[in-house]
Amino acid sequence: MFAFTTRNTVRVSLMQVGLIVFGVLAAALSGKALEQAGLPQSVLAVFLADYGALLFMLPLAWALLAIRWKNDPAVGAGLKLTIFLAGLALLTGFAVLGLAGAAGPWWEALATQ
Repeated sequence: MFAFTTRNTVRVSLMQVGLIVFGVLAAALSGKALEQAGLPQSVLAVFLADYGALLFMLPLAWALLAIRWKNDPAVGAGLKLTIFLAGLALLTGFAVLGLAGAAGPWWEALATQ
């Protein structure tokens, strides 16, 4: 398989965790700044700040399943590629969620003024 190695699986899951940490911290910072300014907070920012730690289960589950199925000879190459692409989709989703959690409250605050 071209990119489906244990090393790449660990790298992708570490990037996923890093994006979750960025999203949670940025959402908390945005929410706190808007609260200090007296502006309304975003629902997404509050959700990420309060429950963002639960997102850490997704990279863990993906990495465990990916490494288990990578070493299984009964799993075909097409399914292995799908599993790896699912990890990249999670990575992209966490990036979008982190950016939305960081920038979303500011757009909502600007829209209410």
